[in-house]
Amino acid sequence: MYNYIRNGLYVIPLFPLLYYTSNDLFLSTCICLKLFSGNFWYYYSHLYNYNIPREYNVLKQFIRLTDTGHLVSFVYYFNPAFFPVAFNVHFIISFAYWLTTLLFGMEDVDNATDSSMIMPVQNTFCALNHGFPLLLLIVKMSKDPDICINCFNEQSLYYTQLWLYSWLFFIYIPWRVITKDPVYSILEGHTFMKLLYKIPIVILVFYLATVANYSGNYLSGFFENFLY
Repeated sequence: MYNYIRNGLYVIPLFPLLYYTSNDLFLSTCICLKLFSGNFWYYYSHLYNYNIPREYNVLKQFIRLTDTGHLVSFVYYFNPAFFPVAFNVHFIISFAYWLTTLLFGMEDVDNATDSSMIMPVQNTFCALNHGFPLLLLIVKMSKDPDICINCFNEQSLYYTQLWLYSWLFFIYIPWRVITKDPVYSILEGHTFMKLLYKIPIVILVFYLATVANYSGNYLSGFFENFLY
């Protein structure tokens, strides 16, 4: 039973209960995905060394760009006008993860394991974090195009880029300077050549902001004109 809790498996039966009480698939998903992540770091953060007191390792659950996806989801839930930024951020999280994994061979740097870990469960939730929230936002858009009519514009792109720069300069860089943790395997190393190798990856992530904003605008127009 304890291993069941350590692996966050209680989140699975919790999900339909949350959905039943809230009648909101997006909210239920956001809560469960964040709860699973927090559960993992609560029970397994001691396995990692970030050059800080180990009791602070649990902070890693707030450091990755993916982790900001949980935050942007809740911001959108309480402020629906934030929809285009939420869409763009989840678009970037999803496509950046799968493109860098498939094209650049990115691997999880937090790869320490424990005999109690059920890896298929961990891998499944990792995949869900990098795509499922975006899918739900697209479904929301298809069901109610009015939530995003003309909202994908220069302002939404500006706030998306601001979100990325804020994460980079106020979260990622301070964490890396303090802990020496690259967070992503493709950003490991400090030599000049390795720094040059990282430049196109960073450019790719920020370019995805423009692609996301354009895609959101296209999809909102498509759903408005062809489905209704």
